[in-house]
Amino acid sequence: MIYLQPEVASAYGEDTFWTWAKREFPKSTFAEPVSLNDEDIIFQYSVLGAPKVPGKSLALCWEMYPLMKEALGGNDLDEKIARCFDAAKNCTYRAVGSWVTEHWYEQYGPVMKIPVGVDTDLFKPLYNKFNLRKKYNLPLYETIGIWLGTSHPMKGYRYLAEYAAAHPYVHWITVTYSSPIFMPGATRFQSIDQVTYNELLNAADFYLSTSQLQPFFMCEWEALAADTKMIIAGVEPKEFVPGNRPRKQVFDIGWDRHSLKKTLVDFLDGIGVEWQ
Repeated sequence: MIYLQPEVASAYGEDTFWTWAKREFPKSTFAEPVSLNDEDIIFQYSVLGAPKVPGKSLALCWEMYPLMKEALGGNDLDEKIARCFDAAKNCTYRAVGSWVTEHWYEQYGPVMKIPVGVDTDLFKPLYNKFNLRKKYNLPLYETIGIWLGTSHPMKGYRYLAEYAAAHPYVHWITVTYSSPIFMPGATRFQSIDQVTYNELLNAADFYLSTSQLQPFFMCEWEALAADTKMIIAGVEPKEFVPGNRPRKQVFDIGWDRHSLKKTLVDFLDGIGVEWQ
């Protein structure tokens, strides 16, 4: 049995790693374990801290809080960072989504790379840019850039503003999920579903990455999977350089869910955990 222990399984109804894992692994549950057999494991989201019961456990060290503290300073994240390190220290196994964050956890033991995984069956090229622009009342013949983020400093909104000022011919799609961004002249969307986001990615000519951290955020992986050209206007270098075929890079790096399932199945079979 796999005990899935997320902080939040799905905040906006989106299909996350957690909802995907619950669907893909028949012997999985969101219930809190009372005790573990040798065939069981806890998938512990690291910000929750150490598991509450002994047994096999995997710390999923996907949060970027240590990097955020390094980039932005301050002590606001110290408590969350401490819980992440506590999970890494006390879990049997530990995994990160990017080599960029591996060094934070090596002191607690061997670190695997297990990505969050992007749904490449959903986020994909649609090859109907003109019709999608008509559907969403977007300019049909202008250059369109798309940006997803919030007003939080790590999202780098000011870099969007700077890029837009330097490229006044670009029409912008802005997508937010919490505090709205009011960018003059932009077509704004808030709290959209994943299908709509993929269509907007396909309606645009490029995605503008302005994040202040080296690893890509999930919204950027989704843009890459949609084969949307990516322009970097935030922190460089990123964990890799997006090229002319970003969707192929997603598969090459193993960030698609098909590769993720194989990675997890090999891991679970190797340690004797029942998952089906």
